[in-house]
Amino acid sequence: MRTIQDSTEPNSDSSVVSEDRASEKNSGWQADVSKDTKKRHPDLIRVANEKLPLSDLLKIYKIEFPIVVYSPSGWTHKCPCPFPDHKDTNPSFNYNSIEDRFNCFGCRRSGKAVQFKAAMHGLSQMEVAESIIEQYSSFEDAYTEIKDRVSDKTDEMLFEFSSYVRSFLNKYYGDKGALAFADNVTWNLDVYLQKHLTSPSLNAENLEARINILKEKLDEYQTKNK
Repeated sequence: MRTIQDSTEPNSDSSVVSEDRASEKNSGWQADVSKDTKKRHPDLIRVANEKLPLSDLLKIYKIEFPIVVYSPSGWTHKCPCPFPDHKDTNPSFNYNSIEDRFNCFGCRRSGKAVQFKAAMHGLSQMEVAESIIEQYSSFEDAYTEIKDRVSDKTDEMLFEFSSYVRSFLNKYYGDKGALAFADNVTWNLDVYLQKHLTSPSLNAENLEARINILKEKLDEYQTKNK
């Protein structure tokens, strides 16, 4: 795989399509994690759920469970649904003590602290997430955590893809056509990384999707050249 600094365009005869900058602009690949733009990053919901355990919230709202059973899966507690817009006469609300998660089989809501509080007050999950972060942490810490996780996941995905490409090259050792094909495939990723790796615009989920597409191209080549 080329180094990130090398963005030389590959052979124009390659069957691999190069970076389409116009379409990428509107593809959602540039989700910004920076607190200096919009703070409503979707990962704030996950961070907020980690800051406030649902078990603590159930105590705050004085939710009592008249039915407690043994379950290896963790769904041990049951009670009527506490949400104001669900007039539940049956114990439809279930709490998983292992996963710290709820699920109501009546109103079909499920989740953790953010989802519970949103349903209780008729608020959006993002509104609740922001209030929890403001109460238990700070947006600066939350975005630092998001960026660190993106970085860790990115490193793991790039290492795994590097091994994938190395296996491909070992299989076709000495085959100039295979080498050129792999070079063009990895060039597409290198250009993307050069543009995003050192900025807050790198989105781990979208990077994973892109890597999976490139893997599929390598797999297709192997299928056609058995």
